[in-house]
Amino acid sequence: MVSSKHTQLSHEEKRTILTLIAVFRLVKAVLFLIVGIGAISLINESVSDVTQSWLNKLHFDAASNHLDKLVDSIGFLSARHFALIGAGAFLYSGLFLTEGIGLLMHKRWAEYFTAIITASFIPFEVYELIYHLTWLKIALIAVNAAIFVYLVLRIRKRNRSEKLTIIA
Repeated sequence: MVSSKHTQLSHEEKRTILTLIAVFRLVKAVLFLIVGIGAISLINESVSDVTQSWLNKLHFDAASNHLDKLVDSIGFLSARHFALIGAGAFLYSGLFLTEGIGLLMHKRWAEYFTAIITASFIPFEVYELIYHLTWLKIALIAVNAAIFVYLVLRIRKRNRSEKLTIIA
């Protein structure tokens, strides 16, 4: 039987986990920032031409049926759609940036904030997973669920230890 002393994480391990969560959030912030900039840059462009140009630069197979469908579906989006996509992406980027920086600075509010934001996205991720099952979506939901559980357990443990300190 393993004693609880061996199963508990050290202070340094806990800081490392928070740092990894923070980096994950900051990477998501950068990705959403890129999406936002890309969406805004497409507002006054010929979307089909720009998309085809990107696909050519990235050396994707131009004859691919999937890519043709992508180019066609993006071509139907209006400037208003791109403005909304850009605004949403910037909002998400700001949320993830706030979470990441707060966690890197080891702020208690950032743990609560990240737990709340993460929990609020999980139902939408599950809904999306039900209709469009992919391994990437399964992995992202698993990571987000693990982050949520870790933060909730961390917050609860700290709150219990603080109550004991106050009582003593």
